[in-house]
Amino acid sequence: MGRHRDEESAIVLNRITETALKYPGIVLIAIVGVILGGIHQYRVMPVDAFPDISPVMVPVFAEGH
Repeated sequence: MGRHRDEESAIVLNRITETALKYPGIVLIAIVGVILGGIHQYRVMPVDAFPDISPVMVPVFAEGH
């Protein structure tokens, strides 16, 4: 069972590699898109200038009988 899964993984990785080598333009566009998306998210991400560093308080309710 493990060997079969390893062979399937190798086949999938080989197909991905072959496709990437066959269409380098698409790979380049995808890389640029990921980079631009990351830059955009970095710029719009809210930044907390003074983060809350107080300890977390957890209420605990106990009953005695």
